[in-house]
Amino acid sequence: MEGEELNQQLLDLIKGLEQEGLVDDKFRLCHSLKEVSSPFFFAELIPTFLTDVRTVVRDMTMALDQSVVNYPDLYEHCIKLRGSATCIGACRLKMACSNLRQAIDNKSKVGCLLALNDIKHEYCSLQSKWDTVVQLGLLKELMIRKCNGIRSVYFTEAYVFQQFCFYEAPSPTPTPGLNQPNEELLNRNNASK
Repeated sequence: MEGEELNQQLLDLIKGLEQEGLVDDKFRLCHSLKEVSSPFFFAELIPTFLTDVRTVVRDMTMALDQSVVNYPDLYEHCIKLRGSATCIGACRLKMACSNLRQAIDNKSKVGCLLALNDIKHEYCSLQSKWDTVVQLGLLKELMIRKCNGIRSVYFTEAYVFQQFCFYEAPSPTPTPGLNQPNEELLNRNNASK
């Protein structure tokens, strides 16, 4: 498969994500921000974003596991995550953060737990699809460089292999609360039945 075909496949994938409502035009803009000195900017941006989301979700999960919720700290985490989601174009994740902010404003622990579960769901929806975007982006850059005979540290097969092998995919042991339903909500739902 040639670089142009991979590029079209990547653009089609991004268009599909836009049509699903997972991302907005800012995601496409981030894709176009590749610089000559860093053609892998986009492929490096996504794993960084996903790692940051996992960290913030873990911190929010731990905050909500406390008997007394520190709403100002939770608010700071929410604003950080919403800002990051806005910048990269993860519009459904951004909306889930807005719902969390409302629950924080209402000082509703149950509302916060529900909104956090929505954030976790949106993260999981994005993560697998964005992994494909990263892989296509790396392959596309490699093919373009190979076709043009460009050799440098950024464009070697070894670099792309390193990106695939050391790409920080979610660990087999889940981040506390990220891929697990909230026990308190499950117990509350089971008790109401």
